[in-house]
Amino acid sequence: MIEKSLEYFIRHTEILELNHSQIQALFDDQRFGFHFESNFEDKKDYLEEKKYSTPQGRTAIRYLLDIAKNGGYIWAEYSLIKKIMIGYVEPNTQIELISLDPNKDLNNKDGKLILKTLKFSKFLEISPQELLMLKARRPRQGTFVRWRNCFGKLTKVIDQGISQEIKEWTDLTPDLQEIVSYEYLRNVGINSWKIKHLLMPIGRTMKDIDIYALNTNNESVFVQVTHLGDDKNKLQSLAQYKSNLVYISSNPKLSNQNTEITVINSDDIFRWLLNQLDYMKQLAN
Repeated sequence: MIEKSLEYFIRHTEILELNHSQIQALFDDQRFGFHFESNFEDKKDYLEEKKYSTPQGRTAIRYLLDIAKNGGYIWAEYSLIKKIMIGYVEPNTQIELISLDPNKDLNNKDGKLILKTLKFSKFLEISPQELLMLKARRPRQGTFVRWRNCFGKLTKVIDQGISQEIKEWTDLTPDLQEIVSYEYLRNVGINSWKIKHLLMPIGRTMKDIDIYALNTNNESVFVQVTHLGDDKNKLQSLAQYKSNLVYISSNPKLSNQNTEITVINSDDIFRWLLNQLDYMKQLAN
């Protein structure tokens, strides 16, 4: 079985110590890379993880070596020129060392900055209005990191294009599933009420609750949108809140003994979504 290539995120910031034209040249050549070390005597040392003096440097070269060998999907930001490129690197791509003049003294032997780079085999430039949901979940820290909460979305965009048809519930990322569930409860509602106002941001705020809101009866609503299994424990956690409890799941065989919790199958929400054509179109971007 062939494993799917991993997803990564890299920032090219002013810390890279390159000027505008150098970053632009890197972008124009469809490359991404990092600096970290520029003082090794032997060029082969730049590809040796153990030679790097910092954890960040060792992690960066390890990721670069892994992508070079196995391929990878990368979101690359070039902040100095305000551009974003996403793309795929084919397996067995050679790492290229590029010697550049930095914009400040590095206190090394020849004063050069050695950029370790890979070239995209397939790439897309992303405009400011595109892929906003992915932009919202970009890693907040780190120069070069695994993008673990991307959930395959970056891979789909690179392989299939920015606009993708949403054919089933699982084509939505977990945060989009939460947003669509909120819209369903706001527009359709259940138990003779609809959501009227949010009381907290959707998701990420509380472990057991994805949506905390006020309904049209001016009562609190607590909603859990589950993406994985463990329904039993999640239902038990939700039961603590004791007021307008809603559990949204894709499990068609879910058994719920608690009459205080209303269970909605995600298929019902998705059937509603299929009739919201303009909304679907925007979600697909």
